[in-house]
Amino acid sequence: MLRQALRPDASDPQVLGLFHRAVADLRRAGAEIVDPFVIPEFDQFAPRLHPLSEVRAALERYLAKTGPKFPRGLAEIVASGKFHPLHEVGLLEASTAPTPEDDPVVKQLEAGEARMRAAYLAAMDELRIDVLAFPTATYPPKLNGDRNTTPTGALSGIASALRWPAAVVPMGYSYESLPSGLQLLGRPWSEPLLIGLAYVYEQATRHRVPPTTVPPLRD
Repeated sequence: MLRQALRPDASDPQVLGLFHRAVADLRRAGAEIVDPFVIPEFDQFAPRLHPLSEVRAALERYLAKTGPKFPRGLAEIVASGKFHPLHEVGLLEASTAPTPEDDPVVKQLEAGEARMRAAYLAAMDELRIDVLAFPTATYPPKLNGDRNTTPTGALSGIASALRWPAAVVPMGYSYESLPSGLQLLGRPWSEPLLIGLAYVYEQATRHRVPPTTVPPLRD
């Protein structure tokens, strides 16, 4: 249990309740739960956004391969003004970012990620940990326009920064049927273990409720 990611002042109590129930369900399904588990350097690796240079490069690569009616680059999107106000600042800043190769922020980020991987592996090796469990987000989902005014508590950046595999499975609902996910983060190349663990948890709990807005999957 990666409790260090679940700060009480940055978590919704109902989401925390779902997580603690998920851990109990994992234990009943046969998992050996390690709690407490501490990464001594955890606070040194605060969440960081992707560098704007990498955001620009990724968007430019995507737009270069789209159909003839799509914009051919970020500059064309910015010139058109046809974007959601929520994304205006990010698009404007990304459109003038340098290439990743010329961006010192990228080099600093890569060095920090290397230190983060070493710290996590050392702590996991000491207690022979296979998988870290924590919520996908410490708050319920938000409406698109609400993200600027209310916290999301997103924790998906941990796996992203480590560049390790992770699986997410439903762990229940809070408030007015708002879904929350259980995130299982594994060591490098541990996809088979993660898929098996996620499957066992899903079959043991059956938390997923099929949406009423789409037809059911058929054979």
